[in-house]
Amino acid sequence: MPSRDFDSSHNGTFALIYGIAIEGIRIPVAAADLLTLALSRRSHTTSRSPTTVRLPHDPATTRRTHIERNPTTDRDTTDFRKDWQRRVRTHFDQAGKKHSRRVARQAKAAKVAPRPVDLLRPVVRCPTVKYNRKVREGRGFTLAELKAAGIPRLYAPTIGIAVDAAART
Repeated sequence: MPSRDFDSSHNGTFALIYGIAIEGIRIPVAAADLLTLALSRRSHTTSRSPTTVRLPHDPATTRRTHIERNPTTDRDTTDFRKDWQRRVRTHFDQAGKKHSRRVARQAKAAKVAPRPVDLLRPVVRCPTVKYNRKVREGRGFTLAELKAAGIPRLYAPTIGIAVDAAART
């Protein structure tokens, strides 16, 4: 059986197996030969398995590996640059819209002139100790309050009075 040692004239880059010179590949060798190789060429070989020796110019060590990419963060940014000027929202009409709203409120108030613009609501105190010193508008008058005032329940909303049928006095 031929020798499986490295060819010493090429500093371990070639291996002679059965008379054929092979460069930079994995070479299967017997366990006894592996021990000899490991002791003689310790800096040039690394053992991957008990029956395999790795040469310094192995393509597996120099091959580029696949780089993992995160599709949620590593997107193709050209998709986000298409006609972006058309999608930009500006608020240069802020003052104009403010003026339009004010004019619309005044027109509505003039149209229903003797009556108030909003519904008539009761004045109530806010709940809890923290806020009970403040008063605010309530949701509407209760059915008992409307009955005491002599206003029918279905007629009250037609003349601009808010009704809260669920509330109890």
